[in-house]
Amino acid sequence: MFRMEDRAFNSNRNPKLLPVQMSSDIEIEVNDLLVKTRMIQTFTNTSDEPIEAIHSIPVPSDSTLVDFKVHKNNQTWQGTVMAKAKADQAYENAFEDGNSAFQLKRSKEDLLSLALGNLLSKETLRIKLELAFPLQWIAGQAQLYLPLVMGERYGQSNLLPEEDPENSFLAEYPLNIKLKLNGALASATVDSPSHPLISVNQANQYETKDKGLLDRDLKINFSNVSEICPSFSVNKQEGDYLGLINIVTPVDENQMAESRDILFVLDCSGSMNGTPMTQLKKVMRKLLGQMRPQDRFNLFLYGSSVESVFDEIQPVTEDNILNAKRYIRRKLSANLGGTETLRALLTALMSYKKSQPIDIVLITDGDIWMDQSDNQFKLVKAYAHQENVRIFPIGVGHATTEKTVKQLAEMSSGSYVLTNPNEDISFTIEAHFRRLFSEPLNITLKTENEWHQIPTVYQGDGVQIPVWFKTQPNQIDIEISSTHFNESYNLTTTDDNRAFTRKWIADRRYQTLDTKEKESFAIKHQILTDKTDYLIELTRSESEKTDELPSLVKVPQMDVYESNDGHRVMSGRIPAFLRKHSDSTMDDIKFSLKSSFSDKTTSFEEPVDIEQIKQIKQLIEYLNQVTSGEVEFEIIRLAELNLSEGILDSVRLIIFESGEQKTVQILQELCSKHSEWRAIKGELEIYVFKLFIGR
Repeated sequence: MFRMEDRAFNSNRNPKLLPVQMSSDIEIEVNDLLVKTRMIQTFTNTSDEPIEAIHSIPVPSDSTLVDFKVHKNNQTWQGTVMAKAKADQAYENAFEDGNSAFQLKRSKEDLLSLALGNLLSKETLRIKLELAFPLQWIAGQAQLYLPLVMGERYGQSNLLPEEDPENSFLAEYPLNIKLKLNGALASATVDSPSHPLISVNQANQYETKDKGLLDRDLKINFSNVSEICPSFSVNKQEGDYLGLINIVTPVDENQMAESRDILFVLDCSGSMNGTPMTQLKKVMRKLLGQMRPQDRFNLFLYGSSVESVFDEIQPVTEDNILNAKRYIRRKLSANLGGTETLRALLTALMSYKKSQPIDIVLITDGDIWMDQSDNQFKLVKAYAHQENVRIFPIGVGHATTEKTVKQLAEMSSGSYVLTNPNEDISFTIEAHFRRLFSEPLNITLKTENEWHQIPTVYQGDGVQIPVWFKTQPNQIDIEISSTHFNESYNLTTTDDNRAFTRKWIADRRYQTLDTKEKESFAIKHQILTDKTDYLIELTRSESEKTDELPSLVKVPQMDVYESNDGHRVMSGRIPAFLRKHSDSTMDDIKFSLKSSFSDKTTSFEEPVDIEQIKQIKQLIEYLNQVTSGEVEFEIIRLAELNLSEGILDSVRLIIFESGEQKTVQILQELCSKHSEWRAIKGELEIYVFKLFIGR
């Protein structure tokens, strides 16, 4: 898409000479359980030369981009969704012809990358993006969370350099918000702890009390909501019928009394300094107050390393709860370095032998780059599925990375909430914690359909269920049940011709398709995906054209808001060395793979360690004992050989995928081929790379 060798970044940091000025207007329309949001961003090139402006836009991870337009004066250009390769080529062709092009891509599930190609000197453009995403519901109350800014995340983004977001303390972008409530929420009580709102014109319309800044995420809470009746609407498109069920699930007062082990995993990394750590302590005191006498618990603090507060899991007694609260108040701080969230979850899970149902409560700002193809992510997911472990993340801070907490909850059949430092968290935390003592609801569609998607749902949650039909349905039958109740619903079909619901449903189905089907499906339904981009071409007059390529300029994110005695202050940044992984990463594995294929002999600069020779002999002896049936295969025995955590993860993944017998066989084959411990470790990484990443 971008020719980096031809265009250089403008790194001028003088505030008077920042090349791009930006402001943002957000118009939110709540339609019962689904939200339509228009983001209107105005960009002005203040420099004396044409530029190519690149800006990253955070979005909800389950959002769908419904529309993309560019406005200039009284003219409007409509975006078109096309295959990535075609969009890239058209974008470059526009430059070669002296014209302009505007490209929008989905860099990550929660991140858009906007490229304004050939923005002329002193020119102003308005970019209009329209998004659709669901409200969050918990215990009958609704919450809206819209990410507006990105903090500096720990780890490797794997984005192209020009798309990797940057933060600048010089950036300052005005923000105005308008909110309109429809349907059951029209008469709800509205509270925004992040951006104070006031009622205007009518009771169901609001706007920002004071002009805000694009320096924190938007959080809006809705209480006193009228009863939302279950509904079923259908949207027709080219012979397909796209249905959407909206329902708030019933609540059963008979909570499960089964005792549980609860592991609190607390983020104490550098990015938690300030408001997030204060909020974490506040949340933990609430949670500890909700513990039941029949449960057990432990606390794990993490950053680059992991520490446990107690040597082993503890019963819930007054003394243990008092000691935990005292530890949190006096000793908890953001002083443990980088943010190794997945490593912390693995350490907590492997710290003791399971004797009863277990849940993990993770409290974090989520500021990491997390990839589902990462070995550690796969291992946490495998552990969660095998041991029926649920993860219940709680996001804290003014700019929580929603994608992180959402993915960890979804892959373990848990649930998550996002909190704001300025809100009363009592209701949200208590309702969220009650989920630990209940079971997910069973939802069954009785009506025949081609495809549907049912997420993990707990009592009192609102849920949107997308359904796909080949023929027009007149009604749909649905059943919701738990251990103690069973309710059936017969919902009559209503028509829905709104594009934002149709595209949101199509986007949900896209994510479940085979790779070969995805591109054509996305183009047909005009949805922005990992296979498609939005593109707008603008033909310039001859007087506006130039032979020179515009310079490439990043439009940075604002620094994340922090408060100090009610005053806005600049937030601290994560030092660069803390944003790198401290353990084996996928880049390490890829490097090992590349090295192995380029040099089949696998040579090493360092001499073979005598201790490593002893270890490999011990390993061979142990594997022979396993094969002969004398002992059982145990990961802990391998750990005694001082294997790195990366290698232990590789062995664990093989066990989950292929079983213990296959793992022993693989290790035996490697031992028989090599006499050097490092060579075995390299080959094992390659095997796992092929097995899990190369699919």
